[in-house]
Amino acid sequence: MATREQEKQTRKDNLKKLIGKYQAFSKKDELDESSEDTARSWINELLNIFGWDTMDPAQVHQGKKLSSREKKKLAEIDSGHNIPDYALMSGKKTLAFIDAKRIALDISADKDSAFQIRSYGWSKGLPCSFLTNFKEFAVYDCRFKPKRKDSADNARPFFWSLDQYLSNYDHLEDLLLCEKVQNGNLEFRFAKETQPKGTRSLDQDFAEKLSEFRLQLARHIWNSNKDKLKTDPDQLGYLTQVILDRIIFIRVAESKGVEEDGLLKSFIGDGFWSKFQKASGIEFLKHYDGPMFNGESIFDQIVLDDSFFHSFIESLYYPSPYRFDVMPVKLLSDTYETFLDKKIVVQGGSVKEILRPEYEKAGGAVSTPEYIVRTICQRTLAQALQTENIESILNLKLLDPACGSGTFIGVIFDILEEKILSLQKARKISVEYADWFTESETGTLLTVLGKRELIRNCIYGVDLSSEAVEVARMSLAFKVLENAERYPYLHGKIGLHGNMILLGIGENIRHGNSLVEQNIFEIVPTLKKDLEELTLVRPFSYKKAFHTVFSRKDPGFNAIVGNPPYVEVKWLKGWSPSTHEYLKSQYATCEDGKVDLAVPFIERSLELLNKTGRLGFIIQKRLFKTEYGANLRKLISSMQSIEQVLDFQSSSVFMGRMTYVAIIVLGKDKTENLYYHLLTNDPPELTLQLAALPLPSISPESYDIFPSKRLGAAPWDFGDPKMIEMRDNLLHRIGNLKQLLGLNIGVGLQMLWVKAYHLRPTQNSVTGKILEATNGFRDILKIETSACRPLMCNEKFYTFKPNTPDVFGIFPYDIESGESKAIPFSIFRKRFPHAGGYLSKLKEKITGSVETPSGKDLWHTYTREQNLVRQPGSQVLVPMTAKDTFATCDRTGELYCDNANVNFLKVEDADTNTHLALAAIINSTTFSVLARLGANPQSGGHFKFNKQFLWPIPFPSKNFISNSSTRDGLASLTNNIERTQRHLIAAHSSKKEPLKQLLNHYWEQLDTLVEDLYKLTKNERTLIQREGRATDRREID
Repeated sequence: MATREQEKQTRKDNLKKLIGKYQAFSKKDELDESSEDTARSWINELLNIFGWDTMDPAQVHQGKKLSSREKKKLAEIDSGHNIPDYALMSGKKTLAFIDAKRIALDISADKDSAFQIRSYGWSKGLPCSFLTNFKEFAVYDCRFKPKRKDSADNARPFFWSLDQYLSNYDHLEDLLLCEKVQNGNLEFRFAKETQPKGTRSLDQDFAEKLSEFRLQLARHIWNSNKDKLKTDPDQLGYLTQVILDRIIFIRVAESKGVEEDGLLKSFIGDGFWSKFQKASGIEFLKHYDGPMFNGESIFDQIVLDDSFFHSFIESLYYPSPYRFDVMPVKLLSDTYETFLDKKIVVQGGSVKEILRPEYEKAGGAVSTPEYIVRTICQRTLAQALQTENIESILNLKLLDPACGSGTFIGVIFDILEEKILSLQKARKISVEYADWFTESETGTLLTVLGKRELIRNCIYGVDLSSEAVEVARMSLAFKVLENAERYPYLHGKIGLHGNMILLGIGENIRHGNSLVEQNIFEIVPTLKKDLEELTLVRPFSYKKAFHTVFSRKDPGFNAIVGNPPYVEVKWLKGWSPSTHEYLKSQYATCEDGKVDLAVPFIERSLELLNKTGRLGFIIQKRLFKTEYGANLRKLISSMQSIEQVLDFQSSSVFMGRMTYVAIIVLGKDKTENLYYHLLTNDPPELTLQLAALPLPSISPESYDIFPSKRLGAAPWDFGDPKMIEMRDNLLHRIGNLKQLLGLNIGVGLQMLWVKAYHLRPTQNSVTGKILEATNGFRDILKIETSACRPLMCNEKFYTFKPNTPDVFGIFPYDIESGESKAIPFSIFRKRFPHAGGYLSKLKEKITGSVETPSGKDLWHTYTREQNLVRQPGSQVLVPMTAKDTFATCDRTGELYCDNANVNFLKVEDADTNTHLALAAIINSTTFSVLARLGANPQSGGHFKFNKQFLWPIPFPSKNFISNSSTRDGLASLTNNIERTQRHLIAAHSSKKEPLKQLLNHYWEQLDTLVEDLYKLTKNERTLIQREGRATDRREID
């Protein structure tokens, strides 16, 4: 068998022969350089060399070549409709476009050809695309938005002429080899996650364009129709969205050949709005019906200026870079998702766009990556799709309870369509369904009837936003039209020329609140009279809205999938107090009100499943560990419903957001085992890692397996089962840190605004009573030392770090008799002229950037006043986020902690030696290994060690208190380590190694003392030492 290198050499030799053959033809003048067909024949041979079967449409889809007459007609209407000659495929997924040009064309300088292929690649969301006539080969980076005036070499990282192919063979193979391309190599090389400066994806660009036009349209509608809308201004946003959606839908329908290309543009000459309004009520309604054109009376009544639409409509046509014929439905959904977090409102008589309250904390919506959506849907539907009976498939009821723009329901459709087509190919579908299918040169296709019935029977969605519901319905409408541009000659057989082709496909996408049933009127009687609040709450009855789902023999949904909102329930108190009260009353998981909305969504979804139903969500994995997830963990554990956890180590799963997420799959019926897998890669490699992971039913050995009965309300840990068993045994034998009598764990000062209040000493530092420091704006200032307090931050924190403060924090409080009292600003400024003058200058910036306390003279104080009073005596300081547990002992107790970064631990009435010993234990290998098992993972190998994760760590409380000799031994070792670390920092490089050896000796002694204190068995010591600390305690300088 040939090795990979031999296979590569064979391909290179074949390319050399093909080049020689071409040159021989060229020399004999036997090439028709004016014909694209000639170029195609050579390109086909080139693709064959790199492993592509140009006769297999699942690998290479060749676009229909337009006749001269067709090209001329398109030019007459300024249409750029001319699909690329080749699409490199992996099944149904397009990986790259290749445009073939005649040999005589100078590709290196032809900017029209470059703009065309770049527009298609960019509109499709592809990483790159290619332009070639075989004699020349250009590679275009499709992350850059194309502009009509761009030169041919813009966004072109590679260009080779025929005589350069062999010397650049490795690049060519990397870009063209079928195996590599189908395995995602182009996505790696041109990854969205590593976008260079100047790149701009279609969803980003188009979303901005649509968002801008939507606001302009809303203002125009309001200004021209106030009398019709003043009784219900909330209708403005819905109406605006409907008009925008209809325009985009018809433009896409044109590009697919379902409507005449240039139809919307032709309306401009006759008065766009009147023409479009009339077509929507007659021609479009007759052709489509369904979710897009449903005879809204208000739509027919409003009056708009025809000229308002002209520039927007023109921008949707060539030479626009938007190629609607190749835009994927998912990409269009993502485009809408990015601006559906904004709401059109009328405030003070003006139309504005505001961030929806539910998105304020998160900073806006972000779409779920397609590979994540597909993974969730595939794994959740896997059991239901084991059938080979089409009736069983059509009986599936599948829901996204927070459907947004329709991303998940779109992928559900794709999976169902793939399943039905595979059954048809295997001849397992009866002739009764013959009109659901038609044949093309690429294989079997679903007709409009088949797609429509699939959607109507199986797919359901609910969302609280009316605009989102409209977009989700439009996404399903796009699914009916998808790929129509490839088969214009089949439109009649597919059913695209019929009437009401979208009839009923949006009827299962409803506007409502998935979490609130109609019994809210009994729980919150005041809601009956508060119409504004009622509009926000929007109660929704699943059993009434989806009667057929809940009236069948096994009532409920077969599967529920989605990405539920991560908004904290307590936040609802200000936005919708009725919803907040209802959730706390009706959901066992929300009793304390501190959870995020994903928690009740899981509880509610489990209720909506049938007896064998499955739930698949992507959630924040802090739910596995935190106190507020305890009730949810208890519920899931009591049902023994959790089947799979796919844990993402990467914090960049969602582009542009730092998140810590996992996929969970739950089953309504009990399961014996939980299958857990940690995915370690970042995007884009993560895509392949996830795709290569088989289902647990196929390859259980690919997972860590945990008995479901072992799970409970306590934090869920998915580490090494042997380590977890050891941890649990220790907890049983010695207890945990929370049982250490008199121990208090607290956080530091939450100052008003860190950027202004945290002051970093300069080299001049403290001069008498005046501190010279810099703030977060890099201003150098002088301020009274007594107006500040010393803070320890999590900056270069290491074991037994010296007690030198990292920063000083402005402290507008007096401490009297153990009580704190805010100093009014007028008094603060007189007492501390430098500090008061500094804050006065920044007042406008501070009050404009952060929420400040109420009260004219208290604007400068903290919004959250906690731990302002220092207790006398020593304390232990522990950073909250680190790769290991670290601690240092503040012997004086004068240091404050930075609220978000450092904990303080203090044992009541304990001496300094006790705190030194406690710090020593926290710095030990044993404690760090046990702490990491239960801590919340963060990015870069870090863990969260705040109070709720410190309390449960195994700790020998009784032995620690009773064994004074061990405490004294640990305190003595602490002193030795601190002294040696000071020498190490000050030492010349030539003297550092011996000091490190001495440190190592002390650390080994300390670890042994702690192991003895814990009374570890020989096997437990081996496990601890094998796991070890993630960091070297000797590396401190």
